[in-house]
Amino acid sequence: MSAREFSDAMTRCVASYGRDLKDSFFVVDDGELDEDMRVLGAGAIFYGLAAGDLLPDTLGPLGIIDDVLVLRIALERICAHNPERAKVYAKERPELFGSMAADLATARSFLGELFELFDERVDTCRAIEFKGKTPANCVSDPEDSRWLYDEVMEAQLHMPSDEEDIARHMRKIDTVMPRLRQRLAQKKR
Repeated sequence: MSAREFSDAMTRCVASYGRDLKDSFFVVDDGELDEDMRVLGAGAIFYGLAAGDLLPDTLGPLGIIDDVLVLRIALERICAHNPERAKVYAKERPELFGSMAADLATARSFLGELFELFDERVDTCRAIEFKGKTPANCVSDPEDSRWLYDEVMEAQLHMPSDEEDIARHMRKIDTVMPRLRQRLAQKKR
């Protein structure tokens, strides 16, 4: 997989990330889904909003790659856990779920063993606390769920959406690879 193919996929994903966060509420609010899976979905949203990312948002659009991947990995796990609901999600939110498998395959191929850094972030996102709230609160309490939705709507206002600008940043993907390799090396010690 080439850097260009990865950057093209991430350009599209970063450009749609604000909408994808909003569309993820379709899963988080799904009463037919196990609560643990709903909390996982809310945790992936928290990951994108809270500080402490694998790739800091100060990197501009490059700093949103981890947010994009954590959200998609979490949704992939949720869909694998409940294939029947996955069909509903694909039908109701095709912009997000239609390309999700291909996006993740591209990322896995390009990143290789570095992909595990993103995968591990999904494992911890249920425990994220943001502004005194947790993902579990937002699944069990309608008021907290509304709060999270409002936080996403506010965050959307500050997300990059110009695909040409995002593409220019994505062409510099090689600048974040040393950071990821260093994180992986630290983890393996």
